Amino acid sequence: MAVQLMDSVIFGWIFGNDEVKAIFDEKGVIESWLLFEKTLAKVQADLGMIPKKSAEEIDRKANLNDVSLEKIREYFHETALASVALIKALKDICSADTGEYIHYGPTTQDLYDTSLAIRLKKFMPLLTTDLRQVRDLLLKLCVKHKNTLMIGRTHGRQAIPITFGFKMAIQAETFNIHLKRAREIYPRVAIGSLSGAVGTYSSFKALSEVNPFELERRVLDELGLKAPVISCQPSIERFCEFLNFLSLISVSVEKLAQDLFTMQRDEVAEIKESPGGDRKISSSTMPHKQNPKGLELILGLSKLIRSYSQALMETSMKDERDRSAFWVEDIAIPEACVLASTILGTLKNILENLEVFPEVMEKNVNITQGLIMAENVMLALSKKTGKKESAHKLVTESAKKAVMNHRPFEEVLSENEEVRKYLSRQEIHDALNPSAYLGLIEELIERVLKFCKE
Repeated sequence: MAVQLMDSVIFGWIFGNDEVKAIFDEKGVIESWLLFEKTLAKVQADLGMIPKKSAEEIDRKANLNDVSLEKIREYFHETALASVALIKALKDICSADTGEYIHYGPTTQDLYDTSLAIRLKKFMPLLTTDLRQVRDLLLKLCVKHKNTLMIGRTHGRQAIPITFGFKMAIQAETFNIHLKRAREIYPRVAIGSLSGAVGTYSSFKALSEVNPFELERRVLDELGLKAPVISCQPSIERFCEFLNFLSLISVSVEKLAQDLFTMQRDEVAEIKESPGGDRKISSSTMPHKQNPKGLELILGLSKLIRSYSQALMETSMKDERDRSAFWVEDIAIPEACVLASTILGTLKNILENLEVFPEVMEKNVNITQGLIMAENVMLALSKKTGKKESAHKLVTESAKKAVMNHRPFEEVLSENEEVRKYLSRQEIHDALNPSAYLGLIEELIERVLKFCKE
């Protein structure tokens, strides 16, 4: 039975999708190992390092239809080294001569590092697609609600008016930046290795007159990977950077989820996460409940992604290399990728089905009876008097009076003789209009739409 929830028969459907899981599950790992071995053999045969007949047999046999996972498990139990277990299992089904040319020259870490890069190379386009789809859904909301008035909040309190489209535009640009990061990070992540025991290419130099750099370049070209300038075996920074990138994504997804979580509270009720079907149940005892299950899933899993990043950051290779980092990589990277896929997929579903209530947003703008426009009144007074601090003090006194007496801010301001020296009743009324105090929101939204097309 599964230990991890993501592999559970009951809960597994929540996590990631079949395409992502297939990259990182046990079969996906072994397939990437076999791809490394048969690509190495093919290039070595092309360069005259091993017989072409042997490379062709390795190519035919190096697949999961022929290589037994149980046999690999048996040999791993015997040898305690997965790379040797793979070689033995593949050698069992090859002719005696061919078996001698499997894994001809590389070290285990060449296999591990390169096969992990192969899997990340497959994952990155899926991640990029998810990011682009989230960004585009946010842009769609941004355009649809460009003029949907709502309250801006700072420090958990009402601040000044914004629009829901503006709020979504900020998030859209955040995910647009993540797309740029994905393009920038890809060349640093998609790096293979074929440099031998301590990264000096000694084994390849001893085996053949073929230039080891040429061998490495051609193998990695076949795999769609880049070669490092010098041995990358003791350096796990590229994988740390990748997990840190997933952590940044998780921060952005969690921030948006937390905002939506707050906005859907019954006391706020500006939006609602769709329950996702008539049969979905939120509470075992309270029939009226429609809980934000997707948002809660995001808020939990985002923290796990960052914990995996931290774990790898705390792991370093000793000397020229050791095995400690592999154990962290083999757990942290696959699970972080599945979790990243999960939170992005969940967010897409939420944004596609999000219910937005403009009339409630407008009602919430007005619950302070005009107090949210105190800044604009202060600025109007400042322009007339040339004294900003004095205006701030005067408006603050009126605001306190309005709160204490539960009265509309406009009435209190209109009764204040000092305010009326400079502002007429109409000017006070105009200064308290939330729709007229939206700054450059329309221009800012247009800027985001433009930059997201580039």
